[in-house]
Amino acid sequence: MVNVNSIKPDQIEMHYFYPYCSEPHEIFPYSERTHNEITSRLEKITSNLSNIFHENDEFPLTDDLHHCLYCVFRSFCDRGVTPGNIENYLPIEHETLTNELFDIGQVSEVEF
Repeated sequence: MVNVNSIKPDQIEMHYFYPYCSEPHEIFPYSERTHNEITSRLEKITSNLSNIFHENDEFPLTDDLHHCLYCVFRSFCDRGVTPGNIENYLPIEHETLTNELFDIGQVSEVEF
């Protein structure tokens, strides 16, 4: 087993694979700077959440019940048991979500 504390951020990189391409991956390096930025952001978020919980004994609920319609946690707030289908609440016309007008012949070929 690897001791996680012995791994330095500069030793980490993410490989994202594209199975249908001749060059099937992208490499995203990680660094000490990126690690410090992410750590700082996460510490701020958790601190803010902690402050919210300490100031109020409960997490403040939204006044906009529309958000609760598709929230998977709505049962914790007694605002319903199961979430609804988010597609029913999107402010987008259903027709814009379909590909009926899409013609594959209009797409130019991409050379790799």
